Amino acid sequence: MSTKKYADIELRLYELLQKHKVTTGFVKHKYLVMELISTDLDDLMKQSRNARISMKSVLMIGLQVVDRLEALHRIGFLHRDVKPDNLAIGLNEKSRVIYLFDFGLAHPIGAERP
Repeated sequence: MSTKKYADIELRLYELLQKHKVTTGFVKHKYLVMELISTDLDDLMKQSRNARISMKSVLMIGLQVVDRLEALHRIGFLHRDVKPDNLAIGLNEKSRVIYLFDFGLAHPIGAERP
């Protein structure tokens, strides 16, 4: 599948997420504006290599990831690239919020695979 096709699917997905009030970003004229977020979970884990992540934090992250994926599935899409690089924490008062992003490989559920 071409890069343009993936970009079109990602744009469509962001539009659906906005319509269903799942995301705080918005899409207009093929530009995307998103809330500023902190580091992704992969970098966070590398920074705290010697520190252990508490069970409470692991459960908090896991529950939020499941919630994000359920919201995505409800509007008919599979993410297909869930990994720590595509999960990030919020900033300041949203520092306990987990964000799922990078929908470049997302695909409509039930559609023919690329």
